[in-house]
Amino acid sequence: MLVAACGGASASPPAWRAGHPDPTGITFDEDAPGICALSVQYGDLAPAAVEYQGATYVQRSRAPAPATPPGQLLGRSAGWAVTRTGSDLAIDTGADLFTYRIESSC
Repeated sequence: MLVAACGGASASPPAWRAGHPDPTGITFDEDAPGICALSVQYGDLAPAAVEYQGATYVQRSRAPAPATPPGQLLGRSAGWAVTRTGSDLAIDTGADLFTYRIESSC
């Protein structure tokens, strides 16, 4: 009990985490790095950042999902599709499309 009173308890992960394991070669991050964390608005609905091929991509926007996920399919996690369009990544959840920009551009 004393540990929790002193701040030893950690925050629980966002609800999306339990149902969406990391696809092969892709890591979903619950937090964005450094100052990039300021641009993340929907971390409770989708990853704050995505790691792919040694780079970190930070959540930038949310829009209604298109009929077909844009760009090249990189992986799937449950009902989500992770795609790449140009230098950006996106996660299509079926209801929403979250876009991600490389960390150096956040």
